[in-house]
Amino acid sequence: MREEQIIFEQIAEVMNERPCRSMARKTGLNREKIRRMAQGLPFSLDYNVTNALGRLGYHLELVENGIEPKG
Repeated sequence: MREEQIIFEQIAEVMNERPCRSMARKTGLNREKIRRMAQGLPFSLDYNVTNALGRLGYHLELVENGIEPKG
C-alpha cells in the first residue's frame, strides 16, 4: 500500500463512525463530500476539511520523513 493512500483510508474509517447526516451536522461538510470521504475516494484537503477533522478531535500534521537528498 502506498503511503498517500493511508490518509484516505483512515479518514474513511472516521467518516463511517456515524450516519452521514449526523456527520454533516457535526463537521459542517456537505453530505456528498462526507460520502466520498467515507468511501475512501480522493478529495481536496482544504481549510473546511481540516476544520471538520478538528471538530471530530483529529488534526493533520506534516512531518518530514528524514530522507536525505542523493548526492
